[in-house]
Amino acid sequence: MPNLQLFLKEYLRVDDTGANSYIATFNAILYVTPLLSAVLSDTILGLYLTILIFSFVYMAGLCLLTLSTIHSISQPWMVHVSLLFLIAFGAGGIKSCVNVMGVQQFHPEEHRALITRYYTYFYACINAGSIFGGVVTPILAESVSFTASFAFPLVAFVVATVAFVAADMMGRYVKPKPQG
Repeated sequence: MPNLQLFLKEYLRVDDTGANSYIATFNAILYVTPLLSAVLSDTILGLYLTILIFSFVYMAGLCLLTLSTIHSISQPWMVHVSLLFLIAFGAGGIKSCVNVMGVQQFHPEEHRALITRYYTYFYACINAGSIFGGVVTPILAESVSFTASFAFPLVAFVVATVAFVAADMMGRYVKPKPQG
């Protein structure tokens, strides 16, 4: 969330110390949650369901955060719940699963070269998306509004989730059972 510090300071009038503390807490949740999602996917849910559930949690957080920028309906709890729980929890939950599910679509022996290429493209796309979002969302916040800057990743994530589900409905995924 490249414009999070700006949002906290300008929109919510949080001081530097408060904004830094908020971002540190957000990042702590974001980087601890993959442990939980890895356990859930490996033992109970499988990768597909884990990704889908955490995607909806993340999407709910993005919706709530976007709504929190509309002054007529904004409430402080909306920002706290969306950022510190839904977005951090949802994004963190996806982190440990999405790359693994992608590589499971390949046969480990027959597609060894493709697996290496997959990881190269996967991380290149993740980093390109991060750079793109890091450039676009602050520009939207400055030149349009915070609502637009938060709606942008929401729309992108909705499209990605629809594509993820559509591919499953077409039977495109190999989904190994959890080892429980």
